[in-house]
Amino acid sequence: MAKGKRPEIILPKLDELFSSQESREEERLSKIRDIPIEMIDDFPKHPFKVQDDEDMMQQVESALLLVKEHTARTGNRWLYR
Repeated sequence: MAKGKRPEIILPKLDELFSSQESREEERLSKIRDIPIEMIDDFPKHPFKVQDDEDMMQQVESALLLVKEHTARTGNRWLYR
């Protein structure tokens, strides 16, 4: 080692000392975040297009009917609120 040159010592942060390995790994994972719909923009060449037209309204009505029928048969009210 050259004179006057000190080795670099890297100390862990306090949070790392007093947290579990599991919590540190969890912090590295991506998180699900709620964002306002206004912040979502369309982008060119997107493969899936949602068309708010008559066909879409029929799909919505059909799905609601299926949920209502399921609720009436099974009593599972958590599906339809």
